[in-house]
Amino acid sequence: MRLIASLILFAFISCNGYKNESSSKTLLKAEGFHFRNLNSFIIDSLLWKSYYTDKNNGLNLKKVTAKDVDSAFLHNDLYLYSWQQRNSTFTEYTVLSDNGDPGLSIHYLIFDKKGKLVSNAKVAGLGKDAGGPQYETRSYFKGLDTLVLTRAETMLVDYKTLEPLKHSKGDTAIYNMIIGKDGAIKEFLIYKNSN
Repeated sequence: MRLIASLILFAFISCNGYKNESSSKTLLKAEGFHFRNLNSFIIDSLLWKSYYTDKNNGLNLKKVTAKDVDSAFLHNDLYLYSWQQRNSTFTEYTVLSDNGDPGLSIHYLIFDKKGKLVSNAKVAGLGKDAGGPQYETRSYFKGLDTLVLTRAETMLVDYKTLEPLKHSKGDTAIYNMIIGKDGAIKEFLIYKNSN
């Protein structure tokens, strides 16, 4: 009888150990992110300063490699940014990408339950192309499946003469980014202004 009780106790501990190990792996995965469930995405002056002034990454973001995330980031430094729990059917999170020149962007990534990348969408960015326009992208969730994304590009210098412009020129566009039931993100232009 003692043997049976010992076997039952061992089986109970083993099963609980497996559940705890499984859930702690999930927690460890989520715990690698600085933020949780953000509703808006923007590269503001605080993020810019803490990244570029304190190159050791003042936010203490965990660095990952492109093979961990998506080969589209092959030449960029990547950091885990926010763990998103929008839809339990998918694994969703954002990464901060150092694009150089200097420039930073935040990408929203959606993976299916097998770990296959379904979507990679730029949801925020700030930077300047060498000798070219300044750009900014920001977004926020409007409901569960829609991100409203604003992109602005501003020219401060004439490309031909490299002289400062008396009046800046630029474009602004606003998009609805719809996350489908399959996790795919589609962009729909809802407003555009150029000057």
